[in-house]
Amino acid sequence: LALAVACAGAGGGAPPPPTPAAAEYCARLADLSETDPIAIIAHAYTRYMGDLSGGQVLSRCASKLFGSGEGLTFYDFECDDAAVFKEEYRRALNDLGLTDAEKSEVVAEANVAFVLNMRIFEELDVMG
Repeated sequence: LALAVACAGAGGGAPPPPTPAAAEYCARLADLSETDPIAIIAHAYTRYMGDLSGGQVLSRCASKLFGSGEGLTFYDFECDDAAVFKEEYRRALNDLGLTDAEKSEVVAEANVAFVLNMRIFEELDVMG
């Protein structure tokens, strides 16, 4: 992500300010980091697994807006078999030893993360 931000400001200026949806997403993560760090698991799962599953489509959308280049390497995954990786990722999450209440919390927050991500992609769609 740091590379993507750096590339956004590669013309010599600062990166553009975040869109309203991106700012809302960042505020949510900042709040959770202080108040409910376990819930961030939901955001990692939603973003990472979503990008792994649909990243090529999203990468094409982003490249239409921002051009191709290093800033889109976020969508490049270095794994030989995506299905195997996703299975191992899910297994690792299941092995975290969360209580039933924490699991429910993570699932509920995953729904919030999905909505926040959709708002970002809707903005990108309008921008494109």
